[in-house]
Amino acid sequence: MPRLTKLPWIPSEEQWLRILEVARREPVRNRVMLTLAYDAALRREELCSLRTDDVDPAHRTLRIRAETTKNRLERVVPYSAPTGVLLSDYLAHRATISRARGPLLHSPPTPHRRRAMLDVIALLLTHSAQTGRSYWGWDTQEWTRLLGRTQAEFRQHAPAWAGDEVRPYLAAHAYLLGSFNEFHQLGSFQRLTLSWRIFGRDRVTIEIARVRTVLGAWGYQLGQADDTLLPSVTCQLSLFNRSPHLEDMDTALFDRVRRERLLEGAQLHTLHALQTAVAALGFCDPPLPSTGRHSARATGGAKIWEQWADRWHDTSTLTPRVRGSVRSTLLRVGRWIAAEQPAAADPTDWTWQTCATWIAALDRMKVGDYVQRTAGLKDRLGKPLEAPTKAGQITALRTFFRDCQEWEWLPRRFDPLRALAIPRSITALLGPDPTSIPRIFRRPGPGTSTPSSWSARSR
Repeated sequence: MPRLTKLPWIPSEEQWLRILEVARREPVRNRVMLTLAYDAALRREELCSLRTDDVDPAHRTLRIRAETTKNRLERVVPYSAPTGVLLSDYLAHRATISRARGPLLHSPPTPHRRRAMLDVIALLLTHSAQTGRSYWGWDTQEWTRLLGRTQAEFRQHAPAWAGDEVRPYLAAHAYLLGSFNEFHQLGSFQRLTLSWRIFGRDRVTIEIARVRTVLGAWGYQLGQADDTLLPSVTCQLSLFNRSPHLEDMDTALFDRVRRERLLEGAQLHTLHALQTAVAALGFCDPPLPSTGRHSARATGGAKIWEQWADRWHDTSTLTPRVRGSVRSTLLRVGRWIAAEQPAAADPTDWTWQTCATWIAALDRMKVGDYVQRTAGLKDRLGKPLEAPTKAGQITALRTFFRDCQEWEWLPRRFDPLRALAIPRSITALLGPDPTSIPRIFRRPGPGTSTPSSWSARSR
């Protein structure tokens, strides 16, 4: 069957004339957007993400940054001379709004936005009249009650004429006028947009980009431009700290956020990555490693090997439980290296021969060898490792070297899939789990029918 592909819509000559007639009545900003999108074949995100330093008027070219493109490749595209004239008119108009470098296309306040800002002022004056106290005398509880912990709670206390769009602007006024920064009590909230309004979009974008540069160099997914969790957590801390600068994020701030449980769930993992990046920039101490509420994180073995294991653990996208299990195996390998192969402490020095030596040593290991704690092993200490345990440790080491080579951290001196394949002597012992055998094939109990009885009955 032939596949039918829907062709893109191409306006006719008459339709183009009507589009241009409508665009002629638009503000200069909208006309520039139309001409740039047409000349340079820009997607919506590429067009809206243009910055002032992306424009080269001397050569009439635009730089489309890699983080805004679909294929993550930067390109330089030209625009026509008429578009250059229109762009010059827009830049002169933009200078009357802001002379700061940053986004090229500024959004002027719409009537809807102006109405929301006026409603905020009216709401503050109305509440002051009702309570008999000015806003500078309101405490945190008063601001929280006025803002509402949710949008529905805000609607319960707000006048009928105050729409839902008033609440974000009211939060900015609470921060600037009432020193309110308990935004973790407000539930789901656009922290990034609020930070733009308070600190300025350019400053917030620059600080987030600094963190992303550090995390991206380590291979973190949080370093990607399409991630939304890192900007949200960074802005949450900036609002709480009353400063957008990373230099002001000290160790006490991160400790307080954890102690008072201002973040939860996936935000805590992002907080760990954020503190690691800020520590790399030299503004605070790195986060303390831990594996649980009471147990200290496992350590030991060759120091450089442990650093590689921690780097892999902090970068991998596997589940926390799997990453922790692989890290424990890597540390066990590190202790074996420190005792038997000190020259192989750096993973970059590993070869096919090193892999074979470790697999041979693993095949002879016993329970309790090269572990940090033996509590809970009891009578299993000293017994040979079972085949599933050996296979799991080989798989963990293979995963480590495969990821490090794919992330271009290590040179490809050997193929992990072949050098760290599970030997046949181990795979032969990987039998099925008896608990998974269907009930019909288990040993029958008293009074149950068996295949022999079926044969007898059939006869």
